[in-house]
Amino acid sequence: EVLALRMDDGAVAWRSTVSSEVLAPPRATEYGVAVRTIDDKVFMLDAATGKRIWVHTQNVPVLTLRGTSSPLQAGEKIVVGFSSGTLAAYNVRDGALAWETRVGVPQGRSELEQMIDVDADPVLVDGVIYAVSFQGRLVAVDQDSGRVLWSRDMSAYVDFVIDKDRIYITDHEGHVWALERSTGTALWKQDKLHGRGVTAPAMQGDFLVVADGEGFVHWLARDDGRFVARYQLSEESGSIPISIMPVVSNDVVFVRGNKGNLEALQLRK
Repeated sequence: EVLALRMDDGAVAWRSTVSSEVLAPPRATEYGVAVRTIDDKVFMLDAATGKRIWVHTQNVPVLTLRGTSSPLQAGEKIVVGFSSGTLAAYNVRDGALAWETRVGVPQGRSELEQMIDVDADPVLVDGVIYAVSFQGRLVAVDQDSGRVLWSRDMSAYVDFVIDKDRIYITDHEGHVWALERSTGTALWKQDKLHGRGVTAPAMQGDFLVVADGEGFVHWLARDDGRFVARYQLSEESGSIPISIMPVVSNDVVFVRGNKGNLEALQLRK
């Protein structure tokens, strides 16, 4: 179900049933609410009533990661990544397909080797859409045509962040990268967190903040990836794993552990 809550009191304004689980946040636009379901369908719902305006369906591979990316609004289009490794743009008003391009191409013989889900949210900057797939590629795509401007091999399933010149991304092995936004060229790579289930990075001033499955929060310098500070979430029984991207507000980092605890952290000066 998709629910709309009134901001003043939290009361349910409407609820709409879609085809299956919704794991990624819906995308509210001035034209309606775009929803991506786990069975590779995209729904556009009327923002006032929840009534279905249009729906699109893609074929679901036999084996996929458990996760989906959120739809992205790009002007008059809604851009959606699918578990088939496809990135597609639909006209917001009527759902007509504007363009479709490949982010990942299946490799290998087994169904496990051929998983190429687009689970990280696509990002739009200056008319270019950036998207990445698991066991696939990171691509820069023209917003209007869907033409691939550049690509590089990359395997990731968590969100990434972009500043004026760089893309910061965590790959599926837990390595944190800084890439040149205009070409995809690697500027630095921090591989000391290999295999620790590292979250997507968040930006805080001159630093990147990531957390990991061992309960640590790490601050990395954005210019070269070196470690600057570290903090561990723990309790008497041991460390508390973290799988959710930290949230930054000014000089405070909010971190939620997998046991439901929430902590606000601040770097010491």
